[in-house]
Amino acid sequence: MIFSRNGVSKLINLIQMFIGNEKLIDKIQPEIIKFLEQSRTIDTLSVMMVKEWGNLEKWDLEKIEGMIGKETIKQLIKEKTAEMMPLAGMMNNPVRELTANFSNSIVEKGVPIFVEEQVSSFSVSRLEDMVVYITKKELSMITYHGALLGGIIGLFQGFVTVLIG
Repeated sequence: MIFSRNGVSKLINLIQMFIGNEKLIDKIQPEIIKFLEQSRTIDTLSVMMVKEWGNLEKWDLEKIEGMIGKETIKQLIKEKTAEMMPLAGMMNNPVRELTANFSNSIVEKGVPIFVEEQVSSFSVSRLEDMVVYITKKELSMITYHGALLGGIIGLFQGFVTVLIG
């Protein structure tokens, strides 16, 4: 049954006669809040929303675009992206500050995985060449440092011998 505007206002006036001089909204609002806070209502609304979301997911993008409009969708995406990722603020900060929250995870987890992947991609002969190159370099440095340290100790012994002797 469809009410006309005049019929709806008569119905509201009739209900108001039974309630009294108080505003209708003052009586109805607390009851609506109680109704919405009940667990059965929350469960029913949740089920309905999940069902409707499932129906929306089945829609074609063209249908949504036709309903909302291409420019509106573009504007909405721009606004939401700007809210989620404030790029202007990010661009003015150093990378060290941007990665401060997860730099330990990168160093402890990411770098070893990256290094392991890089090393596993090398051939055995390339790994051997790298080990030999690094070993030669380190051994030559040990030799030079040993010679320098031996020379300093020899000079120091010579001065001590001259002073004592």
